Amino acid sequence: MKTEDQAKNLISRLNKGADFGKLAQEFSEDTGNKGQGGLLGWVVPRSFVPAFGASFTALKPGEIAQSPIRTQFGFHVVKLEAKRKAELYPSYESQKPVIRNALANQKVQMHFQDLIKKANVQ
Repeated sequence: MKTEDQAKNLISRLNKGADFGKLAQEFSEDTGNKGQGGLLGWVVPRSFVPAFGASFTALKPGEIAQSPIRTQFGFHVVKLEAKRKAELYPSYESQKPVIRNALANQKVQMHFQDLIKKANVQ
């Protein structure tokens, strides 16, 4: 939003049961996610400007920030849909079959390279 009053008005409407997605599609100025109803998807709060990212960590799933969040891009209305544990790397157990397959392929390739080196073609 361009103004704090616009954002406060939307927060008031949300508190009365208005649909966040519909309001985002109608009023958002963020062309990147306006079409998705303001949905950012799974995000890491520290990947945003500090004030915006901090708003996610302060909310519980399903909550709407009761004050607009001000950044250099304007005023934002924030709703946290859900939280999940950040996973930077897949677990060993989930990757075990992939690793086993890669090592087997590597061994086969090494065997073929060895056969090629030893081959006596006449």
